Amino acid sequence: MIEFKQIEITDKDILKPVLTASGRMACDYSFGNAFAWAPVYSTQYAKVGDLVLMRTITEDYGYIYPLGQGDLKGVIEELIVEHPRLRFNAMTREQCGHLEEMFPGRFEFSVHRDYCDYLYSSEKLITLGGKKLHGKRNHINKFKALHPDFVYEPITRENLPECYAMNEEWLRQNAGDAGIQQEHTAVQRFFDHYFDLELQGALIRVDGRVVAYTMGEPINERVFDTHLEKAFYDVQGAYAIINQQFAEHVCKDYEFINREEDLGEEGLRKAKTSYQPELLLEKWYAVLK
Repeated sequence: MIEFKQIEITDKDILKPVLTASGRMACDYSFGNAFAWAPVYSTQYAKVGDLVLMRTITEDYGYIYPLGQGDLKGVIEELIVEHPRLRFNAMTREQCGHLEEMFPGRFEFSVHRDYCDYLYSSEKLITLGGKKLHGKRNHINKFKALHPDFVYEPITRENLPECYAMNEEWLRQNAGDAGIQQEHTAVQRFFDHYFDLELQGALIRVDGRVVAYTMGEPINERVFDTHLEKAFYDVQGAYAIINQQFAEHVCKDYEFINREEDLGEEGLRKAKTSYQPELLLEKWYAVLK
C-alpha cells in the first residue's frame, strides 16, 4: 500500500519544484493552492521512487495524474487495486490519451465546466484594450476620478495585518455565503504562511484605508496564479483597479494570469467571463469504470 501524508509547509521544497517542472497551467499545480486548501480537501501526497502522487479526499479519493519519472503504469495499477472508484482530477487531454493507451477502455473521461480555469493574457489585463473591455476601463477611470490620491502598495510584513483586517471586515459584510465561510479556512492559511509560501501581493488604499488586496504566486515561468482578490463592493471600481494594477506591477513578465475556477457560481462566472479570458482551460476527469 502506498503511504500518504498530509501536506505541510515544510513539504514546499519537495513538491513545488515537481509541480513547476510539470509545465501545467492549472491552479491545481500551485503548491500554495494545494497547501492552503489542504484542511478543506484533506490534501495528501506520497513519493514512489521518482514519482510524486497527490490526492484530495472529499466524498472519495481524487488524484492528480502522477508527476515526475518512474513506473507510471505500475503505480496506477496499484492505485486501481486500492481504489475501485479511482478518479484522476485536473488532467490534460494529452494525459487522458496516455491513460487510455495504458488502460484501454478502463476509464471514462469527462470535462466539468465549473472547474475550468480562466486564463487571461497579462498584457490585456494591463492595458484593457479593445471594445469588449471598454466597461472595465470606465470603472478604473471613475475610480481614479473619485480617488485621485489612491495608493498602490506591495504587501509587506508591516501592512499584511491591515490586509487581514480588511479581509475580516469583508467577511462580515458577506457572512451569509456558505462558500465564503469555507474559503476562509484557506484564506487564513494564505495569511499565516504568506512569507513561507513566497507569495506576491498588493493592496489599494483610499484615504489611508485598505479597500482592496490581492495575492498569488507563479505556477511556472509562463503562468501567474491569483489566489485571492478582495475589495469592498461599496467602493466603486475597487475590484477593477486592484486587478489592473497588480497585473501591471507584478504579472507583466508572465504570458498568462490564471484566475482559477468559478465553481459554478453564477455571479463569479459572469465576473470572470466579463474580462474576456484568453483561454478557458479544460480540466479532464478520468473515473475507473
